[in-house]
Amino acid sequence: MIIFLYKYKAYIHGVYTFFILLHFVIKDYLFPLSILFYATPLILIIVLGLFITIFYYKQKRVFIPSTLVLILLSFQFYLSQFNVLKTKANLAKIDSVLFWNIAKNEKVFPKFI
Repeated sequence: MIIFLYKYKAYIHGVYTFFILLHFVIKDYLFPLSILFYATPLILIIVLGLFITIFYYKQKRVFIPSTLVLILLSFQFYLSQFNVLKTKANLAKIDSVLFWNIAKNEKVFPKFI
């Protein structure tokens, strides 16, 4: 299994790049790709990136950019998951409720003769 991964690590890196492009550029515009988009959330892409950076540890020209991309993806994941907007609703301005259907006296179903 490990020999297979080392033999085809360039293809695995291409799949990783495709998932990043799918998540940030292509998204879910096409139906077959939308299945892949929703099946691979950002946290799975980050985990796949961790494994890829382990395989490219000895090749510094690929390891350092992959590590930087992984850090940026982790930062993006943190911001998207834990960005809680604190909004205060001013309840004093909400003073009316609209009952638009309360005055209808018609029966819902028509009578069958």
